[in-house]
Amino acid sequence: MKRIFRSFLALLFAAVLVLPVLAACGADSVDYAGELKLDMSSETKKQEVTIRLQIDGDTTHFNPVKNSTVTPNANPADFDKTDGYIKARYIAINTPESTGKIEKWGKTASLFTKEKLASAESIIIESDDGQWNIDSTGERYVLWIWYKPQGGADYRNLNIEILQNGLAWGSSTVNNRYGDIASKALMQAQEQQLHIFSPPNTVDENYFGNNKAAAITLKELRCHFSEYVDQPVMVEGTVTAVYDNNAYIEDYDADTGTYFGMQVYLHFTLGTLREIYKAGNRVRVYGTASESTFGKQISDVSYNDYDPDYYKNSKIVENPGTLAPVFREIEPKDIAASRDVSFQFENDDAESGIETVTLDYRDVLLNTSATLKNLTVTDVYTTSKGDSTGAMTITCTAKNTDGTTSTVSIRTEVLYDANNKLVTAATFPVGKVIKSVKGIVGLYTPESTGDPSYQLNVPAFDMFEL
Repeated sequence: MKRIFRSFLALLFAAVLVLPVLAACGADSVDYAGELKLDMSSETKKQEVTIRLQIDGDTTHFNPVKNSTVTPNANPADFDKTDGYIKARYIAINTPESTGKIEKWGKTASLFTKEKLASAESIIIESDDGQWNIDSTGERYVLWIWYKPQGGADYRNLNIEILQNGLAWGSSTVNNRYGDIASKALMQAQEQQLHIFSPPNTVDENYFGNNKAAAITLKELRCHFSEYVDQPVMVEGTVTAVYDNNAYIEDYDADTGTYFGMQVYLHFTLGTLREIYKAGNRVRVYGTASESTFGKQISDVSYNDYDPDYYKNSKIVENPGTLAPVFREIEPKDIAASRDVSFQFENDDAESGIETVTLDYRDVLLNTSATLKNLTVTDVYTTSKGDSTGAMTITCTAKNTDGTTSTVSIRTEVLYDANNKLVTAATFPVGKVIKSVKGIVGLYTPESTGDPSYQLNVPAFDMFEL
């Protein structure tokens, strides 16, 4: 399902020229972003800002600059109703997706925007008319973004610059304050066949997808899993743990401040694939989205030692071994009780253009790294048959910050201490307080009841602080 809007104008043109990833305008090009000048005396609202969080090519969160000398008549209190900061959706443009269903040129556009703003001497946001306008989500301001390059004399319009570099489709391009020049910038990019207007086989070095799999984020996969079941998918994530022939990966969604995780089934593979899936590696995973008795997972992952460039290969993409799992602290009630949370996606098939997906927060936490603290043991069950002989289920109670008490389960692998001695239930007597325990949020469904139970899976004894 398509989750971004493309203007009709942007789809009229074919492309035939291969260009570099961040191609600038050609020798005969017009620099429309520099030609357009910021009129500080116009009736529009203006506010100097700093970057709070970069989301993608056309969405940034800003903090208003208080007591700004650049925009002395601005009032940062205008944004108090949105917690004092500004979620900015850029007017007139729509960059390819890079935070949901990842599209070609999406990451390139995101990196382009990030670089321009990160190196700016000053940033000003401008409304399209005499008031701050919010889009259909009720949370994002639709804005023109101006930035002054280091050492530059004038502000440049980033919306226009993204258009003229061919890194965005038009989005109601002519129906706004700078519609004429925005349309010219878009037309020029199409005529020069830059980036998104280049041929389908043009290489985008920042795009890890291909036409054989859906290149998506873990957020997209978790929120729309049913759409991808039995389909090939490609995702990126940081490996948090490997045990019981499964790797666990997670990724941070900056827009919502949420981690999303996924189980990757490694079967009984050895060699290079096991080296790739080591905790701390950020990996690209190519496999099949599937559901089994073990829950949602990606299966059919592989590595071809005879063809390192094979498109289905799992691959380390960043800082091998250096990206420590977060193991953020959660509350006991987060996995003990159901609580709905909602996430929004741009979706032109929805009437409002925004799709809202609601999930049980426990399901959002599933397969992510987490820490629980100050747990009191109430019961220990030790498995006595099969390969899991010696593994334990430790039942505990713990208080939440609101004063309530929750019961949680900790499921261990067969544990050994630093002296390679088997850890038994005697280590966790009833009444014992576990100061802290790290693990991966898992799901267990007993055959006897069929009722799913969320728990913390702990693969090693050193993840306990007793």
